[in-house]
Amino acid sequence: MTEAQASERVALRSSERPRASIVITAWRAAPLLITCLRSIARNVSEVAYEVIVAFNAASETLLADVERVVVGARVVSSPVNLGFAGACNRAAALARGEYIVFLNDDTEVEPGWLEALVRTADATQEAGAVGSAMLTPDGKLAEAGSIVWRDGGITAVSASVLEKVDPLDGTRQVDYSSACSLLVRRSTWDAVGGFDEEYYPAYFEDVDLCFKIRRNGEGVFCDPSSRVRHHRGSSSSGFYQEFMLSRNAKRFVARWSAELSEYDARGPDDVAALRSSIERAAQRPLAVRTPSTAAADRANARPGAATPVSDVDKVRFLRLELENIEEYVGALEGIRLEREELIVELAEQVSTWSTRAGEIEGDRQALAAALRTVERERDEAVAAVVAFRHRVSVRLADKLTSALGHVPGSIRALRWVLRGMKRLGRAGR
Repeated sequence: MTEAQASERVALRSSERPRASIVITAWRAAPLLITCLRSIARNVSEVAYEVIVAFNAASETLLADVERVVVGARVVSSPVNLGFAGACNRAAALARGEYIVFLNDDTEVEPGWLEALVRTADATQEAGAVGSAMLTPDGKLAEAGSIVWRDGGITAVSASVLEKVDPLDGTRQVDYSSACSLLVRRSTWDAVGGFDEEYYPAYFEDVDLCFKIRRNGEGVFCDPSSRVRHHRGSSSSGFYQEFMLSRNAKRFVARWSAELSEYDARGPDDVAALRSSIERAAQRPLAVRTPSTAAADRANARPGAATPVSDVDKVRFLRLELENIEEYVGALEGIRLEREELIVELAEQVSTWSTRAGEIEGDRQALAAALRTVERERDEAVAAVVAFRHRVSVRLADKLTSALGHVPGSIRALRWVLRGMKRLGRAGR
């Protein structure tokens, strides 16, 4: 994004009576936040909405940019990092809409994005949550809902998965839909207690939420006509993401082990397992919400009070951050020790093979010397045989000549015999 684009005014058409409250969390610099807000301003027109931006330990530059460029967003800020769940929970408490829509700050929404989510939620009363289709920045399908496996692993229903299974048409139930773009009914949100803040600072809190919604008797759906482009991994390094995913996956599996036992065994490359898991989720039985209940949800949607982060909250989240840092440092230390052990092991192997290479070279030189000795002895033997044959031939010739010399007419007879043999040879041809 150019400097001119970054400074271009973003005017959000926020409503005092929104149907949907769009909640966006932003951490530190959040370089794509302005682009995300601009996509909402440009591409949402048919649904009354409000935007609530929750800042987590945001930089002064980011806060100043939003204040200078963005008009129409409600802003809440925390001086400490509340994590994704903590920030979303506090922003959702301020929501005035019947629907709360969680959206990552590193996304760009496409035309019809919010309209599709609200339309599906209105038409599907048993839906507690409705997610969007995630696209890569170049428009390729990255996720249309996800499969959860028995061991807690996740497989996104991406373009590559859809190449293996039958095409999926329209809105369907899924095991899990990412909070990267996820609509949740306000009544459902209140009933299940929002995100679990123990999944600090991020990852698996949305998977946990989807499981809580199903435990509440409602379904989690994906509407592929609602589309967002996701610039993945813009907020943290790859290794740190892997660390957080691994740690929080263990927490998730421990909490939901009984439910997960009914899911399919992991088979991300198994066509039968993929198809079975997708069909199982789509056909999951649900409780039916009555229209009167849905109307009550809309009538009872009320915002909470805008309260600052208390000192107790600051201490709690600083403790969570400290624990997270300590675990991360421990993981890095474990990797360092493993690498040091590997280096020592490799050094020992190099030393062993170096010694062995010296021994092999010594054996090779000894064999080469022995070969040269054998070759010399062979040459001497060949020379001796040649000399012996020469001596024998000379002696035989001398004796034959001597014998023939003592036989009268023998030389002439021998010549006559040779000429006769030549004639017979020509006659035979």
